[in-house]
Amino acid sequence: MVTINTNLKDITGTTIKLNDILEDNVPSKGIVMFHEGELLLTTNFEGRDIQSTDTADKLDQALVDDNHMRIIGNVVDNLLNVFN
Repeated sequence: MVTINTNLKDITGTTIKLNDILEDNVPSKGIVMFHEGELLLTTNFEGRDIQSTDTADKLDQALVDDNHMRIIGNVVDNLLNVFN
């Protein structure tokens, strides 16, 4: 599987890639996406639709660090597990 590096790192120092699932200290979860030229994090925070880019946050290293985000999985890997 091909993955695309974002040049960002989670709180453990692991490189964040597109389609990674991140969890923060709330805890809420989000999916790393690239949409209309921007790196975004969709989120389920406060009832948001985790699949919608309409309420997504711009993803940068400050957001990751300030919210103590860590990678907990990847959308593609989780989808493949459903079919295995």
